Amino acid sequence: MADRFTSDTDSVALATQERHSPPQASPHTLCKIFGWQVFYYTLYNKAIIFEFPPANSSKGKSYMKLIKKVLAICFLLFGIPFSAVMILDILNPKTASQDKQNAVAALTILTIPSTILGSYLSWSLVQQNRKQQALLVESEQQRLQLVFLELIEQNAGRITVLQLARNANISTQSAKQYLDEKAKELNASFEVNEDGNVLYRFSL
Repeated sequence: MADRFTSDTDSVALATQERHSPPQASPHTLCKIFGWQVFYYTLYNKAIIFEFPPANSSKGKSYMKLIKKVLAICFLLFGIPFSAVMILDILNPKTASQDKQNAVAALTILTIPSTILGSYLSWSLVQQNRKQQALLVESEQQRLQLVFLELIEQNAGRITVLQLARNANISTQSAKQYLDEKAKELNASFEVNEDGNVLYRFSL
């Protein structure tokens, strides 16, 4: 009985000590939750969480593009003006020899590399935008191709500008241009229906 009372007393004392003693900070942790990379650490039972989307997701690509833009602007704003200042100091005949050496060192180590890095990031963004535009155009062409094939199959090879414009959700001008290109490519013939609309007739 005495041993049990002593054990219960020790348990209460230990619980009281744990409740009043400050919790220890856990080490920084990197893990993945539902595809998101989560970096967090706890201190005094408070968690500070930094969430980063996967790099291959659309949101992750947007973040990376934004970071590239910010870095490119920062590097260029630092590199170009200070490079100009350093070059003027070097070319100025009144500048002391030691100051010219310092300007050359700063130009070589700091300003020129910063300008080159900023220019590279800017070029990379331009190339990325061109690639995205090319992918969008290719995707749109594939979508129009599918709509076009479905319509000519449903209408025994006949299609009008209005049909393509309505089903593909594009302007009549774009639809006419697309059908004209397809007519040349596939040697289509033309007919006029009762409403006076031009029918493009493709061989199935």
